[in-house]
Amino acid sequence: MERRMGALNCPHCRGRDYREVSQMKKNILVLQQVGAEKPKLIAPCPQHSRVESQFFCLTCNCPFCSKCVTKHKTHDFYDLDDPVITQGTDKQLEELFRKAERMLENSQTQRERVIGVFGVVEDKLKAAKEQVNNAFEPLVKALNKKREEFIMSLNEPCNQLIKNVQSHVEECDDVIQKRQKIISEIENTQRQVNWVAGPERVGMVQRLSELPEEETKDGMIQSLEQEAASLELPVSIDTSYVLESINSLEPQQKQLEKLVEWTPGDVPVFHTTENNPRQVRLVEELVRSGIAMSERIKEVLMSIDRKDFVPSESHAYEDRPQRIGFNTTVSAPHMHAMTLCFLEDYLRPGQSVLDIGCGSGYLTVCLAKMIGRGKVYGVDHIEELINQAVDNIRKNNLHLIQKPDLELRMICRDGRLGLEDYGPFDVIHIGAATPEIPAPLVEQLKVGGILMAPVGHIQHSQQITIVKKNDNGTLEYNRLMSVSYAPLTDRARQCP
Repeated sequence: MERRMGALNCPHCRGRDYREVSQMKKNILVLQQVGAEKPKLIAPCPQHSRVESQFFCLTCNCPFCSKCVTKHKTHDFYDLDDPVITQGTDKQLEELFRKAERMLENSQTQRERVIGVFGVVEDKLKAAKEQVNNAFEPLVKALNKKREEFIMSLNEPCNQLIKNVQSHVEECDDVIQKRQKIISEIENTQRQVNWVAGPERVGMVQRLSELPEEETKDGMIQSLEQEAASLELPVSIDTSYVLESINSLEPQQKQLEKLVEWTPGDVPVFHTTENNPRQVRLVEELVRSGIAMSERIKEVLMSIDRKDFVPSESHAYEDRPQRIGFNTTVSAPHMHAMTLCFLEDYLRPGQSVLDIGCGSGYLTVCLAKMIGRGKVYGVDHIEELINQAVDNIRKNNLHLIQKPDLELRMICRDGRLGLEDYGPFDVIHIGAATPEIPAPLVEQLKVGGILMAPVGHIQHSQQITIVKKNDNGTLEYNRLMSVSYAPLTDRARQCP
């Protein structure tokens, strides 16, 4: 620790907040030119340029020398034992420097850890890809080997015919060369005959007239043509079972979808002829409350008993939402009725319908009943809800009888991405709030088709919106009423 036995006032500001610059000189010494002819001042005084500064005032941020002190008569010596001054800013800067170094080292360590995570993911992905390649490589080699065997088997019946053709081609080449030689001789004779006397000229022409008789190969060529035309190369190979086996290989996500996928043909279902009186009364109360629904909609709602799709039968026939787990609900009966009223004019037999956020499966079954025949797909991104919906449909009083012209599927997938491999769709219903219509769903909507969704801020109210896709691909929006739906999101946010 540097200790000074006296203190001086700054000649500029008369303050005492200064320090000697001896340490600063040592630090700056490395900047002095090596081998300079004349010694250079490291810290010259601003007032006396030829004198080194010995002190530095932190108040006016200015160095000064002993001449400045003498000139201004500012001596004021006293014993200095103040730790702030004795240790000064050197200690503070040293601590700040060490702290910054620790922070830098921390950041570098964190970066290395993040890069390490990236490396782990990359290594696992690489290993998984190698496993896939190793699994398919023997199959590809076997297929290539079999393909070569079949190709070789095709070559055998053709080899002899090809040899015969090549042999006759060579014979034709020899004849062509002979003919070309004769033509050359005739051309030479034509050039010489003008310079030869009459008798000799006649002799030259006679010698050329004795050409060998033309060999005809028409019969041989005709025989080769007939042999080639009658050649048959039967290919006896059936790869359908191989393709079927390969196509049955599916990634894990596809396997999961198949595990939770269900159609009415998978289980025996039966149809009851009488509707539950409590369900009938519920629908009648909805009509009395002012919901103007057609006879077609009333029949559908009366025939699908709500108690099969809610956890508690005691509250099944109340006109309010019911919780079904995983932070989701089955909508109130009046919302199901109004949804069917909004969609009724667009639901026709033979159509393909997609229900996003199917939850309990109640509305999906209603949509299947409304079209009578066609395809209806219920989608939810929570596997447990899909299984729950399947169990609900397996209960009694189902009106969806096994029919070859009606297909109902419940699929576990992110509804925001739609079902590209099952589309396009005539009608798409989204049962959750979304700030805007997801682009994949717009792409999977048929021209002339309609999409219904609660559009708006997910934390406030939304507007039930009917979106129609025109012939030129443009979208036509029609907002109907204000509602409040749970958001269309992923599982992590829906079930934190």
